[in-house]
Amino acid sequence: LWFGRSYYAGEGADGFPGFGYFDASTRKFRLLVPKEIAGWSVSAMDVTPEAVWLSLRDRLEYGDGSGGLLRFDRRSETIRAVSSTDVPDLGLEFARIGNRLLLVTEVGITSVEPGPITRYFVDQTTDGRLRIVEARK
Repeated sequence: LWFGRSYYAGEGADGFPGFGYFDASTRKFRLLVPKEIAGWSVSAMDVTPEAVWLSLRDRLEYGDGSGGLLRFDRRSETIRAVSSTDVPDLGLEFARIGNRLLLVTEVGITSVEPGPITRYFVDQTTDGRLRIVEARK
């Protein structure tokens, strides 16, 4: 059982970041608070035997914003951060299709792995057809 902490940080309120799991063998919760998660809430998680992906977000008085992604390697317990420059859209949910990890965002879909991180959105052509288009910087 894995979980990610989420909290509101505005109007003088703040919270405690982190993610973790319930260890069934010791019957205890383990909370992980690496420095890369400081100041962020968790908006989505994907858990596999190899890794845990976290989508990070600000939860502020005037709206939410993306904090990028973290990948926690379960064997080495190391963190790889993906900045909000590469993932600027607020992540809502992870989905797996075959070997591809996708992040459903507030404006489209971001392909996380394998390969380079690529953002897509739905566009409407002048004749009314819908198409999926890669977002460009």
